[in-house]
Amino acid sequence: MGLYERVQVAEREGGQARRADGGRALDDLKKDVSVYLPSDKLARMVVENPRQARSEIRNACKKIFAQPAWSDRGIESNRALMQDLLDTVFGLGPLQPLIDDGRVTEVMVNGYGSVFVELNGRLLPAGVSFAGEQQVRALIDRVLAPLGRRVDESSPMVDARLSSGHRVNIVIPPIALDGPTITIRKFTAHVMSLEEMMAKGSFDCSVAKVFEWAVHARKNIAVCGGTGSGKTIQ
Repeated sequence: MGLYERVQVAEREGGQARRADGGRALDDLKKDVSVYLPSDKLARMVVENPRQARSEIRNACKKIFAQPAWSDRGIESNRALMQDLLDTVFGLGPLQPLIDDGRVTEVMVNGYGSVFVELNGRLLPAGVSFAGEQQVRALIDRVLAPLGRRVDESSPMVDARLSSGHRVNIVIPPIALDGPTITIRKFTAHVMSLEEMMAKGSFDCSVAKVFEWAVHARKNIAVCGGTGSGKTIQ
């Protein structure tokens, strides 16, 4: 089943992913932080001293949240908003918590308001979204820039591998009809044993014996299957 069909199934079962709360508040926080940390200064600091940049952002947020206009939001809400800002500057924005979740194997952005994850083999709404298409485009630029890759109307599709090992596919209009799409297939650091794969129902004991024989006999093995079927793990 292709990505589009899988997203359609998830939308029928779980509904559209909800728009992320606090999108406007995050924009307001960015503007207020820029008073303490001008964008050009912050950009240099992020490259030259990321640790100091994080500290400066946190300090600026603490000063901002002490103001009456922000203190009414509550400590936990402001703390979450500050983390959203850090994820935007240093990570993958609203996708970062999904990438950090070890249970998630794939993240799919099907337009700025529709984000899905593959969790335990099931496609589910992620419960997050982007503030708009511009935020998705900014994330795409931030992902591709360190890799020396680009995507534009003349070359609207790109495949790349992140420094973490995760594979990413990006498609933009005119090929993507509903806005930019991003698919991140996460690299797993855990190599499953034959016993674990049998326990999960990937194959039975007879197939495991064939695998063992083929490896010991140094035979070539071709593993075929659709997206998310477990080819990389095997």
